[in-house]
Amino acid sequence: MVVLSFLTGNWSGFLLTLAAGVLSVITGISILSYPVFGAVAVTVVIGILLITGIYRSAASIVMQFPNWGWSLVSGIVDFVLGAMLLKNWQNSSLWFLGLAVGIDLILHGFAWIMFSLRLHNLAGELGTPEAGRPAA
Repeated sequence: MVVLSFLTGNWSGFLLTLAAGVLSVITGISILSYPVFGAVAVTVVIGILLITGIYRSAASIVMQFPNWGWSLVSGIVDFVLGAMLLKNWQNSSLWFLGLAVGIDLILHGFAWIMFSLRLHNLAGELGTPEAGRPAA
């Protein structure tokens, strides 16, 4: 990123790209120098990100897109996992991270699958020709 900042050709993105590159290098060196502290820091960041699952739940209630209940459940589970992780991060930072991210990915993926299946069924109900089939 630092090298790419010099290739921008103008000043509009130069400083932002340079700062992001420098911060990435500093963060990488810090995590490599202190891997246990790095794991704890990443755990806390992931816990905070999981807590934001409450926003996914709220958005699914407000927008009510097809099969929105699955997104609601996924957001609630994210919130609970994040709260559990942040409550006991000192003892669980090395094993809970993989468990929480795995559960989150499974539920989030399932919510996307259910959303896409509902959209597919909705297209059929509206009489939209399916992909690959000629219109009658």
